Amino acid sequence: MKIPAIPKLSKRTWALIAGVLVILAAIPGLGLVRFTTSHPYFCMSCHKNQEPIAMWAPSRVHPSSVGCVDCHTPEGGITLSHNFSASDDLMNQRCLSCHPTNPAGEQMDLDKVWIVKISHQQHEKKKAL
Repeated sequence: MKIPAIPKLSKRTWALIAGVLVILAAIPGLGLVRFTTSHPYFCMSCHKNQEPIAMWAPSRVHPSSVGCVDCHTPEGGITLSHNFSASDDLMNQRCLSCHPTNPAGEQMDLDKVWIVKISHQQHEKKKAL
Protein backbone atom coordinates (compact mmCIF):
# COMPACT_ATOMS: atom_id res chain seq x y z
CA MET A 1 0.00 0.00 0.00
CA LYS A 2 1.33 3.34 -1.02
CA ILE A 3 1.25 6.28 1.42
CA PRO A 4 -0.25 9.36 -0.20
CA ALA A 5 2.13 12.26 -0.66
CA ILE A 6 1.73 15.33 1.52
CA PRO A 7 0.53 18.15 -0.68
CA LYS A 8 2.89 21.06 -1.07
CA LEU A 9 1.74 24.03 0.94
CA SER A 10 2.65 27.63 0.43
CA LYS A 11 4.84 29.48 2.92
CA ARG A 12 1.82 31.51 3.94
CA THR A 13 -0.13 28.35 4.80
CA TRP A 14 2.80 26.94 6.81
CA ALA A 15 3.09 30.28 8.64
CA LEU A 16 -0.63 30.17 9.44
CA ILE A 17 -0.38 26.58 10.72
CA ALA A 18 2.67 27.48 12.83
CA GLY A 19 0.88 30.54 14.25
CA VAL A 20 -2.17 28.50 15.22
CA LEU A 21 0.03 25.86 16.88
CA VAL A 22 1.93 28.53 18.85
CA ILE A 23 -1.33 30.07 20.06
CA LEU A 24 -2.73 26.67 21.03
CA ALA A 25 0.47 25.87 22.92
CA ALA A 26 0.45 29.25 24.71
CA ILE A 27 -3.10 29.00 26.05
CA PRO A 28 -2.38 26.34 28.71
CA GLY A 29 0.83 28.16 29.68
CA LEU A 30 -1.00 31.44 30.23
CA GLY A 31 -3.71 29.61 32.14
CA LEU A 32 -1.10 28.10 34.44
CA VAL A 33 0.52 31.51 35.02
CA ARG A 34 -2.87 33.09 35.79
CA PHE A 35 -3.87 30.27 38.14
CA THR A 36 -0.53 30.32 39.95
CA THR A 37 -0.36 34.09 40.46
CA SER A 38 -4.03 34.50 41.39
CA HIS A 39 -4.07 31.83 44.10
CA PRO A 40 -3.92 33.17 47.68
CA TYR A 41 -0.92 30.94 48.43
CA PHE A 42 1.06 32.98 45.88
CA CYS A 43 0.30 36.14 47.88
CA MET A 44 1.01 34.39 51.17
CA SER A 45 4.49 33.41 49.97
CA CYS A 46 5.52 37.02 50.74
CA HIS A 47 2.78 38.07 53.18
CA LYS A 48 3.02 35.00 55.43
CA ASN A 49 3.78 37.08 58.54
CA GLN A 50 0.65 39.16 58.06
CA GLU A 51 -2.87 37.99 58.80
CA PRO A 52 -5.04 38.98 55.83
CA ILE A 53 -6.07 35.40 55.10
CA ALA A 54 -7.49 35.10 58.62
CA MET A 55 -9.91 37.92 57.79
CA TRP A 56 -11.43 36.58 54.58
CA ALA A 57 -10.90 32.82 54.76
CA PRO A 58 -13.75 32.12 57.24
CA SER A 59 -16.06 34.60 55.50
CA ARG A 60 -19.82 34.08 55.51
CA VAL A 61 -20.36 36.97 53.10
CA HIS A 62 -17.74 36.48 50.41
CA PRO A 63 -17.82 33.17 48.59
CA SER A 64 -14.75 30.97 48.75
CA SER A 65 -13.99 31.97 45.15
CA VAL A 66 -13.06 35.52 46.26
CA GLY A 67 -9.29 35.83 46.49
CA CYS A 68 -6.58 38.45 46.85
CA VAL A 69 -6.59 39.43 43.17
CA ASP A 70 -10.31 40.27 43.29
CA CYS A 71 -9.55 43.25 45.52
CA HIS A 72 -5.88 44.01 44.94
CA THR A 73 -5.65 44.21 41.13
CA PRO A 74 -7.15 46.87 38.85
CA GLU A 75 -9.07 44.28 36.81
CA GLY A 76 -10.25 42.35 39.83
CA GLY A 77 -8.61 39.14 38.69
CA ILE A 78 -10.23 39.09 35.25
CA THR A 79 -6.96 39.41 33.34
CA LEU A 80 -3.31 38.72 34.05
CA SER A 81 -2.18 41.61 36.20
CA HIS A 82 1.36 42.90 36.42
CA ASN A 83 0.74 44.88 39.58
CA PHE A 84 -0.89 44.30 42.92
CA SER A 85 -1.74 47.17 45.20
CA ALA A 86 -3.43 48.24 48.39
CA SER A 87 -3.46 51.91 47.35
CA ASP A 88 -6.49 53.97 48.33
CA ASP A 89 -7.44 54.69 44.71
CA LEU A 90 -7.47 51.05 43.68
CA MET A 91 -9.06 49.77 46.85
CA ASN A 92 -11.80 52.42 46.71
CA GLN A 93 -12.68 51.38 43.19
CA ARG A 94 -12.58 47.64 43.92
CA CYS A 95 -14.46 47.93 47.26
CA LEU A 96 -17.19 50.11 45.78
CA SER A 97 -17.69 47.70 42.89
CA CYS A 98 -19.12 45.19 45.39
CA HIS A 99 -19.98 47.42 48.38
CA PRO A 100 -21.76 50.49 46.90
CA THR A 101 -23.17 51.66 50.24
CA ASN A 102 -21.47 52.76 53.41
CA PRO A 103 -22.48 51.53 56.89
CA ALA A 104 -25.05 54.35 57.20
CA GLY A 105 -26.72 53.05 54.04
CA GLU A 106 -26.16 56.06 51.80
CA GLN A 107 -24.81 55.60 48.31
CA MET A 108 -21.16 56.41 47.88
CA ASP A 109 -19.07 56.94 44.80
CA LEU A 110 -15.47 57.87 44.11
CA ASP A 111 -16.38 61.55 43.59
CA LYS A 112 -17.67 61.86 47.15
CA VAL A 113 -15.22 59.71 49.05
CA TRP A 114 -11.44 59.68 49.23
CA ILE A 115 -10.87 56.56 51.24
CA VAL A 116 -13.51 53.90 51.61
CA LYS A 117 -13.55 52.86 55.22
CA ILE A 118 -14.59 49.25 55.62
CA SER A 119 -14.09 48.05 59.14
CA HIS A 120 -12.00 44.95 58.62
CA GLN A 121 -11.69 44.58 62.39
CA GLN A 122 -15.47 44.45 62.72
CA HIS A 123 -15.67 41.93 59.87
CA GLU A 124 -12.97 39.81 61.47
CA LYS A 125 -14.79 39.69 64.81
CA LYS A 126 -18.00 38.60 63.10
CA LYS A 127 -16.09 36.26 60.75
CA ALA A 128 -18.00 37.91 57.92
CA LEU A 129 -15.63 39.97 55.81
